[in-house]
Amino acid sequence: MTIKQVIENGFCVGCGACKVANNDSMNIKFVESGYYEAIITDEQKVVNEVCPFSSLSNSETKLGQDLYGGGDTIFDRRIGFYRNIYAGNVTDDTQRINSSSGGITSWLTEKLLENNEVDAIVHVGTDGDVFKYKVSRCINEIRKKSNKKSRYYPVTFHEIMSELKENDERIAFVGIPCFIKSIRLLQKEGFLNNIQFCISLLCGHM
Repeated sequence: MTIKQVIENGFCVGCGACKVANNDSMNIKFVESGYYEAIITDEQKVVNEVCPFSSLSNSETKLGQDLYGGGDTIFDRRIGFYRNIYAGNVTDDTQRINSSSGGITSWLTEKLLENNEVDAIVHVGTDGDVFKYKVSRCINEIRKKSNKKSRYYPVTFHEIMSELKENDERIAFVGIPCFIKSIRLLQKEGFLNNIQFCISLLCGHM
């Protein structure tokens, strides 16, 4: 299935990877159905290779093999490559109450900043009444009420990532699984190599 067929059959989620890869051949619009969707003007090879739902892009298993295969990793066809599986939550009751579930995503992003592993966190937050991708560069920004909790709401990352792809900040990106796949596909094509960590939320409570 090509990116054109992805769009025509209603599978596009408007992540924006195609726009990051080729700004001139794609547009991302908020459509009448209440979602973001790509609009194709010129079907370039690279936009098929970064679309998470195109059969011309690498599968999750192939991406996982390249990133995590070998060594002490274990493969399971249901979840891919892993070393260990844990369940946990933050011990700070206030932080946990202000989070969607266990507060682990916020804790992890704070630790990455605190330990100087990254310079910025790219995540979804609110801007007035609108949900959108934002950049937080300090722990206080991560802890703002407008930046807390999972946001299962239509968003696109193309605008913010187009700005960040040219700078040298070390970035951690937080998103739903198909967005994370988009980022990894973009990296295979030489884009967004300043993203050091991808942190995936669980989509649809699966």
